Amino acid sequence: IFLIIYMVVIMASGVMSEIDFSSVMSNPMGFAEDMEAIAPTLGIITSIIGILYFLPEIFLGQSVGKMMLAIKIADKDRKPATMNQLVIRYAIKHGDYFFTFISSIVLIGIIDTIASFYGIVILIGFFFVLAANKMAFHDMGANTAVFFKDEIISNQDIQTQN
Repeated sequence: IFLIIYMVVIMASGVMSEIDFSSVMSNPMGFAEDMEAIAPTLGIITSIIGILYFLPEIFLGQSVGKMMLAIKIADKDRKPATMNQLVIRYAIKHGDYFFTFISSIVLIGIIDTIASFYGIVILIGFFFVLAANKMAFHDMGANTAVFFKDEIISNQDIQTQN
């Protein structure tokens, strides 16, 4: 879903119209130069779309994809996650978008390298969900996990138990 939205925005923005795709094979260096010229714009667009697309994870505990799969972010003990936990999880999980945004504005290569490295660490951290506790790297940092919605203990059930 994210990639579809991204491609629609990129095509609608006209930023790709600056690329001469017909010269990819005959002039690969020219193509590389064209891509380098639009990289800051692509970085800004990618960052903004990424930050906004995943923002519902803070307020609803779900992205659009999680809504479709009927899964939700909760406390690691299956209680509803607090806003603080959701903000921490979001910041850890999507920090690379913030680095990419800053890098695209100030055009300092090391920040882009940090964003790439950060993204790789988070990508590797996704595989942690295969462990027994089902917590990705960003979940460990926020004491959260992702469960099917009906597996989460509701606030009403918590009050009834007390």
